[in-house]
Amino acid sequence: MNQRSTPRSAKRFEQPYSYALNIKQYDSDNLYPNNILLKINDSPTASGCLERYVDFIEGNGFHSSALASSVVNRDRQTLDEFHSLVARDKATFRGFAILVQYDIYCRPCAVYHYPFEQCRLEEPDADGKVAHIVVHPDWSGAMTRDGKRVRVDESNIRRIDVFNPDPDVVAEQIRKAGGITNYLGQIYYHSDDGYLVYPRAKYDSAITDISTDTGISNVMNRNVRSNFFAAGVVSYFSNIKEGEVDVVRERLETLQGDMQLGTMIALPIQDANERPEFTEFKGHNFDKDFTATTATTAERIYSAFGQEGWYCLRIGKTGFSGTLVNDIETEYSKRCKKDQRALTKAYFAILSRFAEGVLPETPTLEGLTIEPYSSITTQTTTL
Repeated sequence: MNQRSTPRSAKRFEQPYSYALNIKQYDSDNLYPNNILLKINDSPTASGCLERYVDFIEGNGFHSSALASSVVNRDRQTLDEFHSLVARDKATFRGFAILVQYDIYCRPCAVYHYPFEQCRLEEPDADGKVAHIVVHPDWSGAMTRDGKRVRVDESNIRRIDVFNPDPDVVAEQIRKAGGITNYLGQIYYHSDDGYLVYPRAKYDSAITDISTDTGISNVMNRNVRSNFFAAGVVSYFSNIKEGEVDVVRERLETLQGDMQLGTMIALPIQDANERPEFTEFKGHNFDKDFTATTATTAERIYSAFGQEGWYCLRIGKTGFSGTLVNDIETEYSKRCKKDQRALTKAYFAILSRFAEGVLPETPTLEGLTIEPYSSITTQTTTL
């Protein structure tokens, strides 16, 4: 069988254009980052892996403690607090967005984390240039304000210039906006997949497994909360009148769930010749039916995040010791250095252009280097 005759799967990631909004859509429904968040939040295994990934990208703060504690916007947010939000987006989407505001001298003066899932790329112009990042608070159109839906249309979106700190460019943008008070600023848009392209999440290849993990959790929940755990049934004679069958059925339904463990059901029968008897009553336990699926699914999710070491600890494959945990953390910290360098590069590109004296010290790449994460000095590692 040659390559052309091999069955092909349906496309999992599309980027059509929306001519009504003049944007490139982030997947066919324009909701790729939003859908990713929903799937991650519903999966206990994936959400745990993501939280660990976030911790390692955020690290233990900046090399320069003076810069880390410096205020970087009008919300009195420190660089360290700002970095925590940006690092989470970097881990979740392999991308992040920073809103950069300027002073009257066309110099950056403030930075704000802009939620990555709210950003879309404007359609390129005739020269292939993307001039604006198009933002909306909720591209699904479900958000409401003052009892009204915030529709996804031109009246509710904003077009913010792509980051370009050239003073002449900034001056012209300020002029077109009608002055500094009307100027929104620029957005520094980072994607691990390239300049001004939509990134795919690190765990994108494991989305099916993440969905499966959610399904397994639902099965286990229903197994415990809705299964029968009664010890048995005592049957006795009773002349059930018409209409009372539904009452019996309702009584049986109340005996479902974990809170009814070991209870006994009294079930009337109509045949007077039958003696009262006790019948063992068992519900079907579904846990064992999904043992293999659970293990395989978890392994694939851990692998998608590059966290095989923690998976081996979880299943007891490598034993457990403080030294082993430290070795696994050290190795994973090295994997996350590339992610941290992207953040350091972005911060330096913006903060190094702040006016002298705004920050407590001159930003340098060394000062903005993110220290490696270590649970020994911050928190206890969980599996």
